[in-house]
Amino acid sequence: MATGLLVGWLLLGPPQDGATPSGRERVERVKAQLEALRVRHHVPGLGVAVVHGGRIEWAAGLGVRRTGEPAAVDEKTLFQAASISKPVAAAGALRLVERGDLALDRNVHDYLVSWGVPPAEAANGEAVTLRRLLSHTAGLSVHGFAGYLSSEPAPELLELLDGKKPANSPPIRIEREPGTGFVYSGGGYCVLQQLLLDGSDQEFPELMHDLVLAPLSMARSTFSQPLAASWRDNVASGHTYPPPRALRGDGFVTHPEMAAAGLWTTAHDLALFAIALQESHAGRRPGFLGVELAREMFTLQPGMDSRAPDAVGYGLGFMLGGSPAHRRFSHGGSNQGFRCRLVAYRDAGLAAAVMTNSDAGGPLLGAALDLIAREYDWPEWRPEGS
Repeated sequence: MATGLLVGWLLLGPPQDGATPSGRERVERVKAQLEALRVRHHVPGLGVAVVHGGRIEWAAGLGVRRTGEPAAVDEKTLFQAASISKPVAAAGALRLVERGDLALDRNVHDYLVSWGVPPAEAANGEAVTLRRLLSHTAGLSVHGFAGYLSSEPAPELLELLDGKKPANSPPIRIEREPGTGFVYSGGGYCVLQQLLLDGSDQEFPELMHDLVLAPLSMARSTFSQPLAASWRDNVASGHTYPPPRALRGDGFVTHPEMAAAGLWTTAHDLALFAIALQESHAGRRPGFLGVELAREMFTLQPGMDSRAPDAVGYGLGFMLGGSPAHRRFSHGGSNQGFRCRLVAYRDAGLAAAVMTNSDAGGPLLGAALDLIAREYDWPEWRPEGS
């Protein structure tokens, strides 16, 4: 048996046909309730994966890839992960830290070659560092990105960084003193993307494949932007709402901001990612990320308030929540036509990924996670939005 297949089988566990009758009954009950939620919220397609006991208990697709067409979503259907791209890119950067190629607290100018963060009075002498990029404390601008339809020219990364046409976003600049607080910045992850490119002879999709996707057997995941033809056999179209209407052209936008928003993946593969980080934190997967950096990833970074019992702040790539006894890590995503969310417990072997192909998917994500949390007895879970 090939190594990748063996790893996948171990994480998935035995085939679902070998599940107990009560286990199969629970899966079918949850899927039926998710289907009802999908219809109620007018979402064409849904991908979901549930981790229980440290393995993927099941993964499935519901609905259709494109409204008005018969092609069904299945567990291999690609969705845009949107901002869940950020923790995947962060994990890749941390693997380079572990190798000694990068350092968390050095000025990024020590690594950037093709571009540099322009000086700004707002910096007050403080440096932009990798740690600050990953935790959104670098003081950089540009919250998010709209993407580009297939009929529109898409900019190169250097054009994006400086806000030059055909970029539809402003230049990425220091707006507040680095290290003095949290300001969510997709722009900071574009700086990360350039930093990683300047240290490699690979394109970004190939670099992330080698650092993260291939080691974790995330076989249905790619940072290809625009999405290569070889990946388009089973892809969800994004939809606006109301009414559900597929995006023009290809049915999705291109995101050259790959580290910030460019990952195409499945709920199943996001679940594999969560399991790998849980195992790394527990010291069971030193080949992917060692314990020290895994624990750093799930540590509230400077500028975050860790005193509250249900503290919410950022680690390195992830939002952190829950009490110290039941710490969770999570990230959401919102690209044009897609909404998704990954939630995992750091220590309990519990997680779920939910992906939708609609701007109307936000309320469905919360309802779906609440349903899964109840069925699988997630500790100290509070309904989304409460």
